[in-house]
Amino acid sequence: TAPGGTTGKTESYDGTSWEEKGDLVDPRIAMGGAGTATAALGFGGDSPGYPTATESWDGTSWTVIPQTLSQGKDSAASFGLQDAAIFATGYAGPPAGPTGNTNKTDSWNGSTWTEVNDNNTARSYVQGCGTQTAGIIAGGAVPPYSALAETWDGTSWTTVNSMNTARANFSTFGIQTNAVGCGGDDGTTPRFAKAEQYDGTSWTEVADLANANKMSAS
Repeated sequence: TAPGGTTGKTESYDGTSWEEKGDLVDPRIAMGGAGTATAALGFGGDSPGYPTATESWDGTSWTVIPQTLSQGKDSAASFGLQDAAIFATGYAGPPAGPTGNTNKTDSWNGSTWTEVNDNNTARSYVQGCGTQTAGIIAGGAVPPYSALAETWDGTSWTTVNSMNTARANFSTFGIQTNAVGCGGDDGTTPRFAKAEQYDGTSWTEVADLANANKMSAS
């Protein structure tokens, strides 16, 4: 474990078990990620501080690549693939404003990060899923805790129907028109098992997780 409690440890899951692989070059927490088990990116986070560094994963080891984010931040929404990713909103520290939250969005094309249109509501501990041209983000802490959802079309963000339960520290997976958000906390309940599914129009409560959890993965 590096100073500040951060770690670079990496594990890969093959459908049955976890195997420890090569460590991150720059250990950090609350970072963003995109891609697959054999072709991925890791970026942003807190190490402490807010690094703009990007690392590429080839299934075995991490390599620092020279292209950096336009703004360092953590606890942001990230989704996409190794050559086409989005990193949106999040916590960038006091320079970003009174709450430290930012609504800046960066888009990765496989070679460079480019700042694109801001999302509508700055927040941290937000989650997202989808592709570089069709994504969704939801929840987070503005403050207070949020149920807001926004969709991304590759150019701009649109506010859509909110989740039923405001939450942060939860997990999302799926695509823009069929996404699930589950677990998390709302500032009063330490953690809960509630899950919701988005069908492209609205969120519907579905079966709970087997165990209440706070998570941070997309």
